[in-house]
Amino acid sequence: MPQLATTAAFGFSDFNPPVILALYRALGCVSCQFYRNEENPPTVREAIEITTEAHLPIDSIHGVFGPKYDPSSPDETERARVMDVYRREGELSLELGGPMVVVHPAAPAGANVTVTDADRAEREKPLMKSMERLARTGEELGVVYLMENITADYWIGEDPIRLARWIRQIDSPYLRMCFDTGHALMTGTVEDRLTEVADVVDYLHIHDNDAVTDSHLMPGDGETNWPALGRAILDSDLHVPLMLEVFYLADRLRELASGGLPERFAEWFDLAGSNRLRANAVRSAV
Repeated sequence: MPQLATTAAFGFSDFNPPVILALYRALGCVSCQFYRNEENPPTVREAIEITTEAHLPIDSIHGVFGPKYDPSSPDETERARVMDVYRREGELSLELGGPMVVVHPAAPAGANVTVTDADRAEREKPLMKSMERLARTGEELGVVYLMENITADYWIGEDPIRLARWIRQIDSPYLRMCFDTGHALMTGTVEDRLTEVADVVDYLHIHDNDAVTDSHLMPGDGETNWPALGRAILDSDLHVPLMLEVFYLADRLRELASGGLPERFAEWFDLAGSNRLRANAVRSAV
């Protein structure tokens, strides 16, 4: 059976981890994915102490991403630098106790840049080389690297079916997929494509949007058909974390925790058996 998780964001002024994590616990989450502001990161000890106190052990980390980190770069020297960064990310994941690292396949193309099919074709072989390197690094460290389908404004990696095909070609237990539902919604259907790639999925980012803007809304606040997606998850027999990649403030989370969202999660994702746990968490956190 799938289990809910949440993002544990550190180093951001509007995110107080002890408060926010307690509220996500009230929503039914049982683990978390470490994510930090690179300019203001916590120590490993601080992160472990806070997530342990919240009863949300770290199951993975979101690797660094953005313009500085492009596994698909045609520049071999640049790719080597990025692979060294992701080795260190793998080592950090081991220190935190969650030996999985989410990796964006590419960097964003930048404002006012239209990515063409030719652009994506140019980056396929470089990305495959990086993914092969990540698989080798993962085997050396004992870490699973999770390639995440991203949005169409990135150089490559927006098509989860194609991304899954490349992962199958590499055929390593240390290279798998993080399927992002919000990104998938912006580039096509969600539940059909999840079903098609489920054999390589070890993690899900779940959030919602209007199919246009990557706004990271709570499931149910956008256009995703959650009952259908829940059935696809269950029918695919995915026993993986469903990580709420949502950044709502505390007051809104309190409203949701006491307004029936835990029950909707239980219905959508068949979280039966944890009702008492969620009820107790709601009483203590709200």
